[in-house]
Amino acid sequence: MNKANKPQARNVARYVGEDGDTGSWVDGKKTYVGRVKEYWPGKGYGFIACQETQGIFQGDVFLHKKQVEEANLEKGNLVTFSVEINSKSRPQARNVERVKAPSYASESGRQAAPQSEADIQMEDA
Repeated sequence: MNKANKPQARNVARYVGEDGDTGSWVDGKKTYVGRVKEYWPGKGYGFIACQETQGIFQGDVFLHKKQVEEANLEKGNLVTFSVEINSKSRPQARNVERVKAPSYASESGRQAAPQSEADIQMEDA
């Protein structure tokens, strides 16, 4: 009970299943779109900023150097990814792919302005 003699939750944690199971609250098959916010090669990790995952996890998604190297990522790249809960019970990016901007060329050979991030729409996998 709290000071007002009302029930109060304590030591609350998100549900994470056993043996690497991401738990029922994380859909490991869902694809998100975000941007590489930070990456420190010397430390071997970084973070992906994504509005949708921010609402779920209240923080950025951990990005391991393995995913950075496999997808040839740099800070600022637009990416698609899925999420898995790691051994520290934090969201970690998996199946990371760099979103390559399409090449737009007019018939005269001049390039048109590239689409903004808001114009690129991704569907759930």
